[in-house]
Amino acid sequence: TYVRISARLLAVVRVAQEAILTKTPVTKRDVFYRNPALFESQSTSDRLIDQLAARLKATRGALNIRASPRGMFAGLALTLYLKTGDIVTATATRGQFTPAWEDIEKVDVHENISFVLVVEKEAVFQTLLAKSFAEHQFSNGRGLLITGKGYPDLATRNLFKKLASDLPPWIPITVLVDADPYGLEILSQYIKCCGSVAGERVTWIGVFGTEWSHLGIDLNDLLLLKPQDNRKAMKMLRNLDLPNQWRLELQHMLFTQRKAEIECLASIPV
Repeated sequence: TYVRISARLLAVVRVAQEAILTKTPVTKRDVFYRNPALFESQSTSDRLIDQLAARLKATRGALNIRASPRGMFAGLALTLYLKTGDIVTATATRGQFTPAWEDIEKVDVHENISFVLVVEKEAVFQTLLAKSFAEHQFSNGRGLLITGKGYPDLATRNLFKKLASDLPPWIPITVLVDADPYGLEILSQYIKCCGSVAGERVTWIGVFGTEWSHLGIDLNDLLLLKPQDNRKAMKMLRNLDLPNQWRLELQHMLFTQRKAEIECLASIPV
């Protein structure tokens, strides 16, 4: 009803007003849990937050409402200084959530950074942490691991864009995603957020379906494409600007009707 809709919007206004006046950021999840019975679902409160920002011709950040942090980073190569005075650091074996970009005062990258590796999934990220991959002896310096836990949120994209724009060109910036249409779409989000110039330095290092046979991976051990995978692949192939390598990989997926997760690399005979 109109009364309920108005009550919900006023509840969001009150939370935003409090957050602005007290200079205390709140998350979208916090807004929902202030009155879950009224909102009924977080998608409802999220939609009202966006509507309020649109009506005020402001950003969500201007309302002091943040998305809950999702992306993570690890390694000793990065220090984030927040506007609150707090300092966010990680280690080679312990990751940290990437804060909302509007809360960051300064991004400090260690001069001895040797590489940046983005992995699609948290499970792979945690596996690399367990092996202290960011401090591995082969890197001759400090590495930086990043994950968006799937599709990267705004904070993760902004951090990635900052690194791609500011790091010297000899520092490799690489992305590892699943060999499926959604992995390629995630890769495209990282590249697009950098802009045309910085995006050119980003290197996709796999997983490549066209290399399965050379790596000794049996097609029968791989996952079958689902109907939504096929639809996504066909939609992406209709994009005339799709890079040739991406097109080849998608065509290979459709031909074999197979896809692979990053974890399949662990089964490769050494």
